[in-house]
Amino acid sequence: MFKIYREPELGEHFIVSADPAAGWDKCAMGAKSKTHADTAIVYNEKIDATQLGYEIYKLCMYLHKKTGIWPTAMPERQGGGLATIQILLSLNYPDIFRMPQMGKVDTSQTENYGWVTNQLSRPKGLSDLKLSLYQGVNKIYDLETLQQMSDFQIINGKPQARGGKHDDLVIMEMIGWQGWLMVPNKAIELQRPPDWFKNNTQNWNHSPKRWKK
Repeated sequence: MFKIYREPELGEHFIVSADPAAGWDKCAMGAKSKTHADTAIVYNEKIDATQLGYEIYKLCMYLHKKTGIWPTAMPERQGGGLATIQILLSLNYPDIFRMPQMGKVDTSQTENYGWVTNQLSRPKGLSDLKLSLYQGVNKIYDLETLQQMSDFQIINGKPQARGGKHDDLVIMEMIGWQGWLMVPNKAIELQRPPDWFKNNTQNWNHSPKRWKK
């Protein structure tokens, strides 16, 4: 089930970040706005990583119809993420995030689709997320996400969920915020007048607060 906290706007660029299921965790997905720096839509269900690819595609199609801009799909590569990415590639999705080379002078994109969580990117991602919340820049409406954040602690020197708790929504937010920081805002790049988006966006009358798969 998708939880929609506000309606997407014409000309708004979204980052659709996702944490594929690993072990007993749920899959998590969120739509982070490049315009408002908020997570407008959240998805958190127990499905496999392959099905998550179809759910990401579904959400991206919805956002494209509402905004006129293709969202940037940004699933994590680990934890079954390759299966998720393969589905998006098979569906010819036009904008899948490619991981830059971090910690090097040359920060150009690699050929690796999806966000790669490693010993460099994880601490940076969590630190950036923490700072964005302290500064009040990053807006999160979902109570489950906020609860997971409150259960996120430093254990044996590593930030992680305490025993018996989940962290999938935290990782999803971490990836989404990295997308907000790294991915250029297409709405600014396009520099098209507001009427362009209206004229090139199909009517989309379905606007529930929640919708089921």
